[in-house]
Order: sequence, then structure tokens, then C-alpha cells
Amino acid sequence: VLSLRQRDQCFSFKKLALIGISEGKHSNIRGLEHFSGVSRYFQMISFPKTVYLPEIQEVIENWSLTNPIGTRLQIFLDDFRKF
Repeated sequence: VLSLRQRDQCFSFKKLALIGISEGKHSNIRGLEHFSGVSRYFQMISFPKTVYLPEIQEVIENWSLTNPIGTRLQIFLDDFRKF
């Protein structure tokens, strides 16, 4: 259960990874910057790498784990598991 009243128990020192998704070309970079500030306020541990997925509709339509984006996501997830 997530609770702001018990934020130390819910959020402090929990690990998180950020993935930027957008329909445009910039992958919600400003949103990720803002959320990384929020996560620092909650004392969360942020994974140093970030994956950006611009033009997500095209990515979904042409999805395959063998394409460069699928490979990049797989490497990102493997690295996050080790983190």
C-alpha cells in the first residue's frame, strides 16, 4: 500500500527506473526530469540509465525483440535487475 503519510516506509531507499514514452520526438524528457526530482524528495534510489521511446505508436506497431528498441529495452531491464 502506498501512503504519503508513511512515505519513509513506502518510498525511502526503494529503487526505480525511468522510461520516457511519448508520441512525439522528445520522449517526455521534461516529465522525467520533474519526476526524478520528486523521487529524490522521497529519497528513492534512481537507476542511472534511462530509456527513451519516442513515437511510441510506431514502436508498438512494429514491435519485435529483435529490433534495436527491443534489444535496448532488454539490456536496460537486465542492467536494472543487477542494480
